Amino acid sequence: MTAAHSATSLEAGAHQAWQGRAVGAGVLGSVVASLCCLPSAVAIALGLSLGTAAALSQLLAYQRLFQLAGVAVALFAAWWLSHRRRTTCTVSASERDRVSLYVLGAFTTGFALLNLVVIPLLEQLPWLLAHWTQTIPRGM
Repeated sequence: MTAAHSATSLEAGAHQAWQGRAVGAGVLGSVVASLCCLPSAVAIALGLSLGTAAALSQLLAYQRLFQLAGVAVALFAAWWLSHRRRTTCTVSASERDRVSLYVLGAFTTGFALLNLVVIPLLEQLPWLLAHWTQTIPRGM
């Protein structure tokens, strides 16, 4: 293996590392932004009492604060990933500009999936399971 090939593979590894960290930061931000709704949906899906779900739904009053906190986490992560100093490799200017796009894209995708797909499915899960078990034919 030549020195040029080794340097190229190290650059590719560093490139994949910051992409993974950027996507992870965006997903973390979307989870933080969805924390107002996620606990009550999980409680319903797990079959916990309606009182527990109702108590957890008190977090809905703070929905905007959770969303702002999620955006703040994603923005801080984008800033930190693009401005931190590393001794082993440097991030080029073009890659530094793409970090915020990766974080924003992962945040938007994660937030949309959690709030439009996962949470509604979790809330409907007990009903779907009950309906599914009633429609399965019993042994003859």
